[in-house]
Amino acid sequence: MNKIKKVILPIIGTTLGVAITIIGAWGILSSLQDIFQRMSSIEIGRNYNHRPIYSLEDAVVDSRGNIYYGLNLTLTSRAGSVQVYDNMGRFLYSVSFPTSTGMFFFYVDKDGIVNVFTARGGRKMSFYEGHLVYYRRIESSSQERQAVIDHIRAQQARRGFTDIYGNGYVLEPSNWAVRMYDLCGNFMRIVRQHISASPPFHLIPILVSVLGLTIFATAIKYLFVAILRHKRQSKHTD
Repeated sequence: MNKIKKVILPIIGTTLGVAITIIGAWGILSSLQDIFQRMSSIEIGRNYNHRPIYSLEDAVVDSRGNIYYGLNLTLTSRAGSVQVYDNMGRFLYSVSFPTSTGMFFFYVDKDGIVNVFTARGGRKMSFYEGHLVYYRRIESSSQERQAVIDHIRAQQARRGFTDIYGNGYVLEPSNWAVRMYDLCGNFMRIVRQHISASPPFHLIPILVSVLGLTIFATAIKYLFVAILRHKRQSKHTD
């Protein structure tokens, strides 16, 4: 019975290791498929794709207390995205646009219009409630291009905002959190976006694959040792 266990347990471990490795590999392939799909398709306007953070460009607060985070997705696609959250940190929607694998600048004006300018292609776009309401291309050699960039950078320099209810918001660039105060200046809460930072290749499938390969290698080793011992014992018996 003890001999049977020494053989069966490694076989079970080998099967388990192979199964876990396949699951991890499937996760990696799914991640790669998602990356290539994003590279081949560019969404423009409002959508509800809640992207993980790859590179955060900036954050602003509008007059309704909604918080806008500019995410540069150029590590995996030619698109950028401004993701909108309420002042509790709950995701509302995204505004996506082409960036031609370059950086972009954006700000939100007093009317709640998201104004975007892309460094590559010189695209000047405006979105209201996530819907494109203005589009124009500005030549790189024109003086207007630098004027637009300077204007947006001046808007981005703001770190304090006030909504229509008198609540105040202070942006913390170190961690992109927003401190919220009531109209009397009393601290209310820290608002953070409910999304986790992750690398382009998701870490969990890779770790699962490594775990599966480790279990597989360990089981094979013990199975090989068990077979050798069985052969030696058989020779001694003969």
